[in-house]
Amino acid sequence: MQTRKIVLTLSVAIAAIAIAIAGLSAQTAKSGQANALKVKEDKLSSVNFDAPGPGNANEKARRNARGKRFDGSLRVAEPHPEAGAKGILDSWMQSLPALPVAASDAIVVGEITNAQAYLSPDKTGVYTEYTVRVDEVLKQSSAAPVAGGLVDVQREGGRVQFPSGRVQSYVTHYQGVPVTGQRYVLFLKRNEQADVFIILTGYEQRDGKVYPLDGVDLPQGASELPQFAAYKGVGEATFSKDLRGALAHPE
Repeated sequence: MQTRKIVLTLSVAIAAIAIAIAGLSAQTAKSGQANALKVKEDKLSSVNFDAPGPGNANEKARRNARGKRFDGSLRVAEPHPEAGAKGILDSWMQSLPALPVAASDAIVVGEITNAQAYLSPDKTGVYTEYTVRVDEVLKQSSAAPVAGGLVDVQREGGRVQFPSGRVQSYVTHYQGVPVTGQRYVLFLKRNEQADVFIILTGYEQRDGKVYPLDGVDLPQGASELPQFAAYKGVGEATFSKDLRGALAHPE
């Protein structure tokens, strides 16, 4: 009888320990997700929901043309006080090749010199526009030329400050955020509605290596996209060789 009591006591203790470990693991995973998202949020550019639009008619028309494609996509609205960052999942990222040469209208190498978030014309979407100082053009077409030393590129997402003072972050899952002052190889698609490019994907060049902008460094528990992860920390020379090979034989 005494032995049964000891066994029962041990079983209860083991179960309690297992529950505690499971709870700690869940808490750690949640903390990891929050920390990964926080790092991403810290890189987002911000815009005030009540910020006045351009006063100049030409600039207003230009901004409306550039932002129209983002209307409704992120459903920007005053969030609940306890809401976290809001995101959308674009399944096309999972099927995008690591080096989307054929899908790109332009491929450039350069430094991000400025980032500014904007609301779409109907204020239901938010996107960030980056200025790139182009050092090298690897691909361009007559329909989408890269003019001059600077080019504007866009990516969905940003931070919105609402009249209540609440700041809400909007992101796209699997997509990273370029950082001002860093150098990238960018694969670009022309925005047919305006004289600007959309970032398909990109690679940061740092300390002689490349780091994918997308598909890696995800919240804990999320699987990295293998086509991008394959180039994580790869030497610039190897990456450049693969890219030039892809340019010579685009699929």
